[in-house]
Amino acid sequence: MKATRKMNKLSMTIAMAAALAVPACGGEDAVDTTAAPQRVEKATNVVAMQMRLDTLTQVSRYPASVEAWRDVQLSFLESGPVLKILVDLGDSVEKGQLLATLHTSLLDVALTEAEAGAKFHRYDHKQSKQLFDDGTISERDFFQSEYDMKRAESNLATIRQRIKNSTLRAPFSGTVAARAIEVGHLVTPSHPAIQMVQWDRVKMRAWVSESEVPDFAAGCNVVVHLDAIGHTYK
Repeated sequence: MKATRKMNKLSMTIAMAAALAVPACGGEDAVDTTAAPQRVEKATNVVAMQMRLDTLTQVSRYPASVEAWRDVQLSFLESGPVLKILVDLGDSVEKGQLLATLHTSLLDVALTEAEAGAKFHRYDHKQSKQLFDDGTISERDFFQSEYDMKRAESNLATIRQRIKNSTLRAPFSGTVAARAIEVGHLVTPSHPAIQMVQWDRVKMRAWVSESEVPDFAAGCNVVVHLDAIGHTYK
């Protein structure tokens, strides 16, 4: 029993010595396997730039239509039958050129009468002035002669204007786009007679949303592409 206890005691002494000797095997150069790994940071290249203001060009596309610079419907200012039509569809006309006329036979008679009446009342007023200066007639008679003269002159001017309104002249140089009258037609001031257009200049009409209206101003540059002829204008 004693021998056995001595052997057990010796075995425990050797085991403890071996356990104490293990950490010392590495010496000062031993590696600590429990330490956390170190992070390696990658360098990033940075370029410094100076900021400056610049303009931004925005390009938008809109559907548009090409229209004549001028497009008007011409009508007579008098009523009556059409006497002459001097132009046809597609004709080029100059500003002030005579296009058509109405019958003015009744106005011509009225013009002759108005001219005679104006002439008579001018003479009568001239004589009345002399008589008034001499004291032969009253002031009322003199003013009556002046009133008659001015009324006759006004009537004459009205007849002349009505004859002028019985003709249709081109308000600008352009092209006859439509003709709605024929010789003998009875027309009124509300009846369209001839349509004229001016194509030496054109205008574009584009459809823009309300929210985009503030982006436009007079003088903005635009580029126009005409699909019909495949041409682009700046």
